[in-house]
Amino acid sequence: MVNNGGQLKILTKILVLILFSSPFYFAAGMGGNYTINSNLGISADYHTISDAIADLYNIGLGDNVVFNIEGEFDEQLIFNGNIANSNIYEIIFTSVRYPDDAIISYLSSSSSDNFIVNINGAENITFQNLKFVAKGTNYSRIIYSDNPQGKLNFVGNIFEGKVNPSISALFNVVHIIADNSSEDINDITFESNEFNDGYFAIYLDSYTSPKSNNLSISNNIFNSNYFGIWIKEFDSPNIHNNSFNLITSTTINISYCDNSFLVTNNKINTKDNTNSHGIAISNSFGTSTNKGLISNNFIQANTYGIQVNNSDYIDFYFNTINVENNPLSTNPTFYAFSHDETSENLNVLNNIFNNYREGYALVGHKVTTNNIDYNNYYTHGTYLVNWDNTDVSDLNSFISGTSTNTNSYSEQVSFVSRTDLHIQSSPVLLLGINIPSINEDIDGDTRFDPPLLGADEYARPLDGIYTIGSGGDFVSITSAVNALYSLGLMEL
Repeated sequence: MVNNGGQLKILTKILVLILFSSPFYFAAGMGGNYTINSNLGISADYHTISDAIADLYNIGLGDNVVFNIEGEFDEQLIFNGNIANSNIYEIIFTSVRYPDDAIISYLSSSSSDNFIVNINGAENITFQNLKFVAKGTNYSRIIYSDNPQGKLNFVGNIFEGKVNPSISALFNVVHIIADNSSEDINDITFESNEFNDGYFAIYLDSYTSPKSNNLSISNNIFNSNYFGIWIKEFDSPNIHNNSFNLITSTTINISYCDNSFLVTNNKINTKDNTNSHGIAISNSFGTSTNKGLISNNFIQANTYGIQVNNSDYIDFYFNTINVENNPLSTNPTFYAFSHDETSENLNVLNNIFNNYREGYALVGHKVTTNNIDYNNYYTHGTYLVNWDNTDVSDLNSFISGTSTNTNSYSEQVSFVSRTDLHIQSSPVLLLGINIPSINEDIDGDTRFDPPLLGADEYARPLDGIYTIGSGGDFVSITSAVNALYSLGLMEL
Protein backbone atom coordinates (compact mmCIF):
# COMPACT_ATOMS: atom_id res chain seq x y z
CA MET A 1 0.00 0.00 0.00
CA VAL A 2 1.37 3.40 -0.96
CA ASN A 3 1.21 6.04 1.76
CA ASN A 4 0.14 9.63 1.19
CA GLY A 5 3.73 10.77 0.75
CA GLY A 6 4.34 8.12 -1.89
CA GLN A 7 1.13 9.05 -3.69
CA LEU A 8 2.23 12.67 -3.78
CA LYS A 9 5.60 11.72 -5.30
CA ILE A 10 3.91 9.59 -8.00
CA LEU A 11 1.43 12.38 -8.82
CA THR A 12 4.30 14.87 -9.05
CA LYS A 13 6.20 12.62 -11.48
CA ILE A 14 3.08 12.23 -13.65
CA LEU A 15 2.52 16.00 -13.78
CA VAL A 16 6.16 16.62 -14.72
CA LEU A 17 5.94 13.97 -17.41
CA ILE A 18 2.79 15.52 -18.85
CA LEU A 19 4.27 19.01 -18.75
CA PHE A 20 7.50 18.12 -20.53
CA SER A 21 5.83 15.88 -23.09
CA SER A 22 3.17 18.46 -24.00
CA PRO A 23 3.39 19.82 -27.55
CA PHE A 24 3.04 23.32 -26.11
CA TYR A 25 6.16 23.12 -23.95
CA PHE A 26 9.50 24.08 -25.37
CA ALA A 27 12.23 25.57 -23.19
CA ALA A 28 9.67 27.32 -20.98
CA GLY A 29 7.68 28.53 -23.98
CA MET A 30 6.11 27.51 -27.26
CA GLY A 31 8.32 26.37 -30.13
CA GLY A 32 8.19 24.25 -33.24
CA ASN A 33 5.30 23.40 -35.57
CA TYR A 34 1.60 23.35 -34.71
CA THR A 35 -1.50 22.62 -36.75
CA ILE A 36 -4.68 24.67 -36.97
CA ASN A 37 -7.65 23.12 -38.79
CA SER A 38 -11.17 24.54 -38.87
CA ASN A 39 -12.65 21.05 -39.30
CA LEU A 40 -13.51 19.76 -35.82
CA GLY A 41 -13.48 16.22 -37.16
CA ILE A 42 -9.78 16.40 -38.04
CA SER A 43 -7.13 16.02 -35.35
CA ALA A 44 -5.20 19.27 -34.90
CA ASP A 45 -3.50 21.25 -32.16
CA TYR A 46 -6.09 24.00 -32.59
CA HIS A 47 -9.39 24.50 -34.37
CA THR A 48 -9.37 28.30 -34.26
CA ILE A 49 -6.53 30.72 -34.88
CA SER A 50 -7.65 32.78 -31.89
CA ASP A 51 -6.99 29.84 -29.55
CA ALA A 52 -3.44 29.58 -30.89
CA ILE A 53 -2.93 33.32 -30.32
CA ALA A 54 -4.25 32.95 -26.77
CA ASP A 55 -1.60 30.30 -26.03
CA LEU A 56 1.10 32.56 -27.45
CA TYR A 57 0.18 35.12 -24.82
CA ASN A 58 -0.35 32.60 -22.01
CA ILE A 59 2.82 30.57 -22.60
CA GLY A 60 5.19 32.85 -24.51
CA LEU A 61 7.95 31.74 -26.87
CA GLY A 62 10.88 29.42 -26.30
CA ASP A 63 11.79 29.08 -29.96
CA ASN A 64 10.46 29.99 -33.39
CA VAL A 65 6.83 28.95 -33.88
CA VAL A 66 5.09 27.90 -37.10
CA PHE A 67 1.30 27.50 -37.26
CA ASN A 68 0.26 25.44 -40.29
CA ILE A 69 -3.29 26.47 -41.13
CA GLU A 70 -5.97 24.70 -43.16
CA GLY A 71 -9.66 25.42 -43.61
CA GLU A 72 -12.02 28.39 -43.57
CA PHE A 73 -12.09 30.63 -40.53
CA ASP A 74 -14.66 33.30 -39.73
CA GLU A 75 -12.87 35.18 -36.97
CA GLN A 76 -10.70 38.15 -36.04
CA LEU A 77 -7.05 37.76 -35.14
CA ILE A 78 -6.25 40.12 -32.26
CA PHE A 79 -2.71 40.66 -31.02
CA ASN A 80 -3.01 42.85 -27.94
CA GLY A 81 0.37 43.61 -26.41
CA ASN A 82 3.81 42.07 -26.54
CA ILE A 83 4.25 38.29 -26.65
CA ALA A 84 6.99 37.05 -24.32
CA ASN A 85 10.31 36.58 -26.14
CA SER A 86 8.91 37.71 -29.51
CA ASN A 87 11.86 40.09 -29.73
CA ILE A 88 14.00 36.93 -30.04
CA TYR A 89 11.80 34.38 -31.79
CA GLU A 90 9.58 34.59 -34.86
CA ILE A 91 5.89 33.67 -35.14
CA ILE A 92 4.72 32.38 -38.53
CA PHE A 93 1.13 31.80 -39.61
CA THR A 94 1.13 29.93 -42.91
CA SER A 95 -1.16 27.91 -45.11
CA VAL A 96 -0.42 24.20 -45.42
CA ARG A 97 -0.15 24.74 -49.19
CA TYR A 98 -1.75 27.67 -50.99
CA PRO A 99 -3.76 30.75 -49.94
CA ASP A 100 -7.06 29.09 -50.94
CA ASP A 101 -6.30 26.33 -48.42
CA ALA A 102 -6.42 28.79 -45.51
CA ILE A 103 -9.14 31.45 -45.83
CA ILE A 104 -9.71 33.95 -43.03
CA SER A 105 -12.73 36.23 -43.31
CA TYR A 106 -14.78 38.54 -41.15
CA LEU A 107 -17.83 40.79 -41.52
CA SER A 108 -17.01 44.06 -39.76
CA SER A 109 -20.04 46.08 -38.74
CA SER A 110 -18.63 49.17 -37.01
CA SER A 111 -15.49 51.28 -36.71
CA SER A 112 -14.53 49.49 -33.49
CA ASP A 113 -14.27 46.07 -35.17
CA ASN A 114 -13.08 47.26 -38.58
CA PHE A 115 -10.32 44.69 -39.15
CA ILE A 116 -9.58 41.03 -39.68
CA VAL A 117 -6.13 41.30 -38.09
CA ASN A 118 -5.45 43.85 -35.34
CA ILE A 119 -1.78 44.16 -34.33
CA ASN A 120 -1.58 46.23 -31.15
CA GLY A 121 1.92 46.20 -29.69
CA ALA A 122 3.01 42.80 -31.06
CA GLU A 123 6.09 42.20 -33.22
CA ASN A 124 8.05 39.63 -35.22
CA ILE A 125 5.03 38.07 -36.92
CA THR A 126 4.85 36.64 -40.43
CA PHE A 127 1.65 35.97 -42.38
CA GLN A 128 2.36 33.68 -45.31
CA ASN A 129 0.29 32.15 -48.13
CA LEU A 130 -3.03 33.02 -46.48
CA LYS A 131 -6.20 34.44 -48.00
CA PHE A 132 -7.98 37.27 -46.20
CA VAL A 133 -11.52 38.22 -47.25
CA ALA A 134 -13.23 41.39 -45.99
CA LYS A 135 -17.00 40.89 -45.88
CA GLY A 136 -18.18 44.16 -44.36
CA THR A 137 -20.40 46.41 -46.43
CA ASN A 138 -19.40 49.70 -44.79
CA TYR A 139 -16.24 48.60 -42.96
CA SER A 140 -13.70 46.38 -44.65
CA ARG A 141 -10.14 46.89 -43.42
CA ILE A 142 -8.07 43.73 -43.30
CA ILE A 143 -4.76 44.54 -41.56
CA TYR A 144 -4.99 47.27 -38.92
CA SER A 145 -2.54 48.68 -36.38
CA ASP A 146 -2.51 51.96 -34.48
CA ASN A 147 0.22 50.79 -32.08
CA PRO A 148 2.80 49.14 -34.37
CA GLN A 149 6.12 47.87 -33.02
CA GLY A 150 7.62 46.78 -36.34
CA LYS A 151 8.96 43.43 -37.57
CA LEU A 152 5.96 42.32 -39.64
CA ASN A 153 6.16 40.23 -42.81
CA PHE A 154 3.39 39.61 -45.32
CA VAL A 155 4.47 37.05 -47.90
CA GLY A 156 2.46 35.35 -50.65
CA ASN A 157 -0.97 36.31 -49.30
CA ILE A 158 -4.16 37.24 -51.13
CA PHE A 159 -6.05 40.22 -49.72
CA GLU A 160 -9.63 40.51 -50.96
CA GLY A 161 -10.75 44.04 -50.13
CA LYS A 162 -14.17 45.47 -50.75
CA VAL A 163 -15.28 47.34 -53.84
CA ASN A 164 -15.57 50.80 -52.40
CA PRO A 165 -18.68 52.78 -53.34
CA SER A 166 -18.14 55.48 -50.70
CA ILE A 167 -14.41 56.17 -51.30
CA SER A 168 -13.30 56.01 -47.68
CA ALA A 169 -10.24 55.00 -45.66
CA LEU A 170 -12.58 52.62 -43.81
CA PHE A 171 -11.96 50.35 -46.81
CA ASN A 172 -8.13 50.36 -46.62
CA VAL A 173 -6.71 46.88 -47.09
CA VAL A 174 -3.62 47.55 -44.95
CA HIS A 175 -3.85 50.47 -42.52
CA ILE A 176 -0.91 51.04 -40.14
CA ILE A 177 -0.27 54.30 -38.26
CA ALA A 178 2.51 55.20 -35.80
CA ASP A 179 1.55 58.48 -34.14
CA ASN A 180 4.14 58.83 -31.36
CA SER A 181 7.84 58.11 -30.78
CA SER A 182 7.16 54.86 -28.87
CA GLU A 183 5.66 53.30 -32.00
CA ASP A 184 7.37 52.41 -35.26
CA ILE A 185 6.84 50.74 -38.60
CA ASN A 186 10.40 49.43 -38.86
CA ASP A 187 11.30 46.18 -40.63
CA ILE A 188 8.07 45.72 -42.59
CA THR A 189 8.00 43.50 -45.68
CA PHE A 190 5.28 43.00 -48.30
CA GLU A 191 6.52 40.33 -50.70
CA SER A 192 4.64 38.54 -53.51
CA ASN A 193 1.14 39.36 -52.26
CA GLU A 194 -2.01 40.11 -54.24
CA PHE A 195 -4.16 43.09 -53.24
CA ASN A 196 -7.64 43.22 -54.76
CA ASP A 197 -10.05 46.17 -54.49
CA GLY A 198 -10.24 48.40 -51.43
CA TYR A 199 -9.45 52.09 -51.00
CA PHE A 200 -5.72 52.28 -50.16
CA ALA A 201 -4.13 48.91 -50.79
CA ILE A 202 -1.20 49.79 -48.49
CA TYR A 203 -1.44 52.83 -46.19
CA LEU A 204 1.57 53.37 -43.90
CA ASP A 205 1.86 56.57 -41.87
CA SER A 206 4.99 56.59 -39.72
CA TYR A 207 5.90 59.04 -36.96
CA THR A 208 7.92 62.12 -37.86
CA SER A 209 10.98 61.43 -35.68
CA PRO A 210 12.58 59.05 -35.86
CA LYS A 211 11.35 57.98 -39.26
CA SER A 212 10.70 54.27 -39.75
CA ASN A 213 13.15 52.26 -41.84
CA ASN A 214 13.64 48.94 -43.61
CA LEU A 215 10.36 49.03 -45.51
CA SER A 216 10.29 46.71 -48.54
CA ILE A 217 7.33 46.40 -50.92
CA SER A 218 8.29 44.09 -53.78
CA ASN A 219 6.91 41.63 -56.33
CA ASN A 220 3.28 42.32 -55.40
CA ILE A 221 0.21 42.54 -57.64
CA PHE A 222 -2.33 45.32 -57.11
CA ASN A 223 -5.72 45.04 -58.82
CA SER A 224 -8.54 47.61 -58.97
CA ASN A 225 -7.53 49.54 -55.86
CA TYR A 226 -8.58 53.18 -55.56
CA PHE A 227 -5.06 54.08 -54.39
CA GLY A 228 -2.09 51.74 -54.61
CA ILE A 229 0.71 52.52 -52.12
CA TRP A 230 0.72 55.54 -49.78
CA ILE A 231 3.72 55.93 -47.46
CA LYS A 232 4.79 58.82 -45.24
CA GLU A 233 7.80 59.52 -42.99
CA PHE A 234 10.10 56.64 -43.97
CA ASP A 235 13.86 56.46 -44.31
CA SER A 236 15.03 54.71 -47.49
CA PRO A 237 11.91 52.68 -48.39
CA ASN A 238 12.17 50.24 -51.30
CA ILE A 239 9.27 49.77 -53.77
CA HIS A 240 10.41 47.30 -56.41
CA ASN A 241 9.01 45.15 -59.22
CA ASN A 242 5.33 45.51 -58.42
CA SER A 243 2.49 45.30 -60.92
CA PHE A 244 -0.43 47.76 -60.67
CA ASN A 245 -3.61 47.26 -62.68
CA LEU A 246 -6.66 49.51 -63.00
CA ILE A 247 -5.72 51.96 -60.23
CA THR A 248 -8.28 54.77 -59.96
CA SER A 249 -6.22 57.55 -58.36
CA THR A 250 -2.53 57.86 -57.39
CA THR A 251 -0.64 54.59 -57.78
CA ILE A 252 2.45 55.33 -55.63
CA ASN A 253 2.49 58.28 -53.25
CA ILE A 254 5.71 59.06 -51.35
CA SER A 255 5.78 61.95 -48.89
CA TYR A 256 8.31 63.04 -46.27
CA CYS A 257 10.60 60.13 -47.12
CA ASP A 258 14.33 60.67 -46.97
CA ASN A 259 17.70 59.35 -48.12
CA SER A 260 18.05 56.58 -50.69
CA PHE A 261 14.40 55.71 -51.29
CA LEU A 262 13.92 53.45 -54.31
CA VAL A 263 11.03 53.07 -56.77
CA THR A 264 12.27 50.67 -59.43
CA ASN A 265 11.05 48.21 -62.06
CA ASN A 266 7.34 48.75 -61.41
CA LYS A 267 4.60 48.38 -64.02
CA ILE A 268 1.73 50.83 -63.60
CA ASN A 269 -1.53 50.70 -65.55
CA THR A 270 -4.30 52.99 -64.37
CA LYS A 271 -8.07 52.78 -64.80
CA ASP A 272 -9.71 54.37 -67.84
CA ASN A 273 -11.86 57.49 -67.53
CA THR A 274 -10.46 58.45 -64.12
CA ASN A 275 -8.08 61.10 -62.81
CA SER A 276 -5.44 58.46 -62.30
CA HIS A 277 -1.77 59.18 -61.71
CA GLY A 278 1.50 57.31 -61.67
CA ILE A 279 4.03 58.38 -59.02
CA ALA A 280 3.73 61.41 -56.73
CA ILE A 281 6.71 62.53 -54.63
CA SER A 282 6.53 65.42 -52.17
CA ASN A 283 8.66 66.81 -49.34
CA SER A 284 11.16 63.98 -49.74
CA PHE A 285 14.88 64.58 -49.54
CA GLY A 286 17.85 62.49 -50.50
CA THR A 287 21.39 63.68 -49.94
CA SER A 288 24.37 64.06 -52.23
CA THR A 289 25.57 60.60 -51.11
CA ASN A 290 22.18 58.93 -50.50
CA LYS A 291 19.96 59.92 -53.40
CA GLY A 292 16.45 58.78 -54.13
CA LEU A 293 16.15 56.67 -57.29
CA ILE A 294 13.14 56.33 -59.58
CA SER A 295 14.16 54.05 -62.46
CA ASN A 296 13.10 51.38 -64.95
CA ASN A 297 9.37 51.96 -64.42
CA PHE A 298 6.58 51.54 -66.98
CA ILE A 299 3.88 54.13 -66.22
CA GLN A 300 0.61 54.34 -68.12
CA ALA A 301 -1.50 57.11 -66.61
CA ASN A 302 -4.56 59.14 -67.53
CA THR A 303 -3.47 62.50 -66.10
CA TYR A 304 0.20 62.58 -65.07
CA GLY A 305 3.04 60.11 -64.95
CA ILE A 306 5.46 61.49 -62.35
CA GLN A 307 4.94 64.61 -60.22
CA VAL A 308 7.67 66.01 -57.95
CA ASN A 309 7.07 68.75 -55.39
CA ASN A 310 9.49 70.30 -52.89
CA SER A 311 11.97 67.42 -53.02
CA ASP A 312 15.72 67.19 -53.35
CA TYR A 313 18.49 64.87 -54.59
CA ILE A 314 16.51 62.36 -56.63
CA ASP A 315 17.60 60.54 -59.80
CA PHE A 316 15.00 59.75 -62.47
CA TYR A 317 16.57 57.30 -64.92
CA PHE A 318 15.17 55.05 -67.66
CA ASN A 319 11.45 55.51 -67.04
CA THR A 320 8.84 55.10 -69.78
CA ILE A 321 5.71 57.22 -69.30
CA ASN A 322 2.66 57.17 -71.54
CA VAL A 323 -0.26 59.50 -70.80
CA GLU A 324 -3.24 58.03 -72.62
CA ASN A 325 -6.76 56.87 -71.88
CA ASN A 326 -9.33 54.69 -73.63
CA PRO A 327 -11.36 55.91 -75.40
CA LEU A 328 -8.86 58.65 -76.13
CA SER A 329 -9.87 62.13 -75.02
CA THR A 330 -7.80 65.28 -74.87
CA ASN A 331 -6.77 67.56 -72.02
CA PRO A 332 -3.93 70.02 -72.66
CA THR A 333 -3.22 70.46 -68.92
CA PHE A 334 -2.08 66.87 -68.31
CA TYR A 335 1.61 65.97 -68.41
CA ALA A 336 4.04 63.07 -68.40
CA PHE A 337 6.61 64.52 -65.96
CA SER A 338 6.64 67.63 -63.80
CA HIS A 339 8.72 69.23 -61.07
CA ASP A 340 8.17 72.47 -59.22
CA GLU A 341 10.67 75.28 -58.65
CA THR A 342 11.48 74.10 -55.11
CA SER A 343 12.70 70.68 -56.23
CA GLU A 344 16.48 70.74 -56.59
CA ASN A 345 19.40 68.47 -57.44
CA LEU A 346 17.30 66.31 -59.74
CA ASN A 347 18.89 64.17 -62.45
CA VAL A 348 16.29 63.43 -65.14
CA LEU A 349 18.04 61.34 -67.79
CA ASN A 350 17.28 58.58 -70.32
CA ASN A 351 13.49 58.74 -70.00
CA ILE A 352 10.63 58.57 -72.50
CA PHE A 353 7.91 61.13 -71.78
CA ASN A 354 4.94 60.52 -74.07
CA ASN A 355 1.56 62.32 -74.03
CA TYR A 356 -1.19 61.24 -76.39
CA ARG A 357 -3.81 63.41 -74.65
CA GLU A 358 -2.43 66.61 -76.22
CA GLY A 359 -0.92 67.81 -72.96
CA TYR A 360 2.71 68.40 -72.08
CA ALA A 361 5.55 65.91 -72.16
CA LEU A 362 7.34 68.00 -69.52
CA VAL A 363 6.34 70.70 -67.04
CA GLY A 364 9.41 72.18 -65.37
CA HIS A 365 11.29 75.16 -64.05
CA LYS A 366 14.78 76.52 -64.35
CA VAL A 367 16.69 75.21 -61.35
CA THR A 368 20.46 75.49 -61.76
CA THR A 369 21.20 72.33 -59.78
CA ASN A 370 18.94 70.14 -61.91
CA ASN A 371 20.28 68.08 -64.83
CA ILE A 372 17.58 67.29 -67.40
CA ASP A 373 18.77 65.80 -70.70
CA TYR A 374 18.85 62.67 -72.89
CA ASN A 375 15.06 62.30 -72.79
CA ASN A 376 12.49 61.75 -75.52
CA TYR A 377 9.58 64.21 -75.41
CA TYR A 378 6.44 63.71 -77.48
CA THR A 379 2.93 65.13 -77.47
CA HIS A 380 -0.06 64.97 -79.78
CA GLY A 381 -0.84 68.52 -78.68
CA THR A 382 0.24 72.01 -79.62
CA TYR A 383 2.79 72.49 -76.86
CA LEU A 384 5.55 70.03 -76.07
CA VAL A 385 6.80 71.60 -72.84
CA ASN A 386 5.71 74.13 -70.25
CA TRP A 387 8.85 75.74 -68.82
CA ASP A 388 8.73 78.46 -66.15
CA ASN A 389 5.00 78.78 -66.85
CA THR A 390 5.62 79.42 -70.55
CA ASP A 391 4.36 77.09 -73.29
CA VAL A 392 7.01 75.84 -75.72
CA SER A 393 5.89 74.29 -78.99
CA ASP A 394 8.83 72.10 -80.02
CA LEU A 395 12.19 70.71 -78.93
CA ASN A 396 14.32 73.15 -80.93
CA SER A 397 12.57 76.09 -79.29
CA PHE A 398 13.00 74.45 -75.91
CA ILE A 399 16.74 73.96 -76.47
CA SER A 400 17.37 77.45 -77.81
CA GLY A 401 15.32 79.11 -75.10
CA THR A 402 16.82 77.23 -72.13
CA SER A 403 20.22 75.92 -73.27
CA THR A 404 19.20 72.53 -71.89
CA ASN A 405 18.29 69.15 -73.38
CA THR A 406 20.78 69.42 -76.22
CA ASN A 407 20.95 65.60 -76.33
CA SER A 408 17.21 65.00 -76.13
CA TYR A 409 14.77 63.80 -78.81
CA SER A 410 11.23 64.44 -79.88
CA GLU A 411 10.13 61.27 -81.67
CA GLN A 412 6.89 59.32 -81.74
CA VAL A 413 7.69 55.80 -80.62
CA SER A 414 5.28 52.87 -80.90
CA PHE A 415 4.55 50.68 -77.89
CA VAL A 416 3.33 47.11 -77.99
CA SER A 417 0.03 48.45 -76.61
CA ARG A 418 -1.31 51.28 -74.49
CA THR A 419 -0.70 49.17 -71.38
CA ASP A 420 2.42 47.31 -72.52
CA LEU A 421 5.14 49.91 -72.87
CA HIS A 422 7.81 47.74 -74.43
CA ILE A 423 9.05 49.52 -77.54
CA GLN A 424 7.70 48.09 -80.78
CA SER A 425 9.37 50.58 -83.10
CA SER A 426 11.07 53.96 -83.14
CA PRO A 427 11.88 56.31 -86.06
CA VAL A 428 15.44 56.64 -84.79
CA LEU A 429 17.59 54.84 -82.27
CA LEU A 430 17.07 56.75 -79.01
CA LEU A 431 20.51 56.66 -77.44
CA GLY A 432 21.10 57.92 -73.92
CA ILE A 433 24.02 58.33 -71.58
CA ASN A 434 25.55 55.43 -69.66
CA ILE A 435 24.55 55.12 -65.99
CA PRO A 436 27.04 52.58 -64.56
CA SER A 437 24.87 51.78 -61.53
CA ILE A 438 21.95 50.68 -63.74
CA ASN A 439 23.13 47.89 -66.02
CA GLU A 440 19.79 46.11 -66.59
CA ASP A 441 16.39 47.16 -67.88
CA ILE A 442 12.93 46.43 -66.45
CA ASP A 443 13.07 42.86 -67.80
CA GLY A 444 16.57 42.13 -66.53
CA ASP A 445 18.10 42.54 -69.99
CA THR A 446 21.61 43.97 -70.06
CA ARG A 447 21.96 47.66 -70.87
CA PHE A 448 24.19 48.57 -73.78
CA ASP A 449 26.70 51.42 -73.67
CA PRO A 450 25.34 53.82 -74.70
CA PRO A 451 21.94 52.59 -73.49
CA LEU A 452 18.56 53.15 -75.05
CA LEU A 453 16.06 55.54 -73.49
CA GLY A 454 13.20 54.28 -71.38
CA ALA A 455 12.68 51.22 -69.20
CA ASP A 456 13.00 48.77 -72.10
CA GLU A 457 16.42 48.07 -73.61
CA TYR A 458 14.89 46.71 -76.78
CA ALA A 459 16.78 44.86 -79.51
CA ARG A 460 18.73 47.28 -81.66
CA PRO A 461 19.95 46.86 -85.27
CA LEU A 462 23.37 45.34 -85.82
CA ASP A 463 26.23 47.79 -86.10
CA GLY A 464 29.98 47.20 -85.95
CA ILE A 465 32.23 44.15 -85.90
CA TYR A 466 31.03 40.79 -84.50
CA THR A 467 32.72 37.43 -83.96
CA ILE A 468 31.30 34.00 -84.78
CA GLY A 469 32.27 30.83 -82.94
CA SER A 470 32.79 29.56 -79.41
CA GLY A 471 32.85 32.51 -77.00
CA GLY A 472 31.94 34.97 -79.77
CA ASP A 473 28.92 37.17 -80.35
CA PHE A 474 27.21 34.38 -82.33
CA VAL A 475 27.75 30.65 -81.89
CA SER A 476 27.28 29.92 -85.60
CA ILE A 477 26.98 31.54 -89.01
CA THR A 478 23.30 30.53 -89.02
CA SER A 479 22.61 32.44 -85.80
CA ALA A 480 24.40 35.51 -87.22
CA VAL A 481 22.30 35.38 -90.38
CA ASN A 482 19.12 34.99 -88.33
CA ALA A 483 20.09 38.07 -86.33
CA LEU A 484 20.58 40.04 -89.55
CA TYR A 485 17.04 39.23 -90.63
CA SER A 486 15.42 39.79 -87.22
CA LEU A 487 17.33 42.92 -86.17
CA GLY A 488 18.40 44.47 -89.44
CA LEU A 489 21.30 46.87 -89.90
CA MET A 490 21.92 50.27 -88.41
CA GLU A 491 21.32 53.00 -90.99
CA LEU A 492 24.45 54.94 -92.00
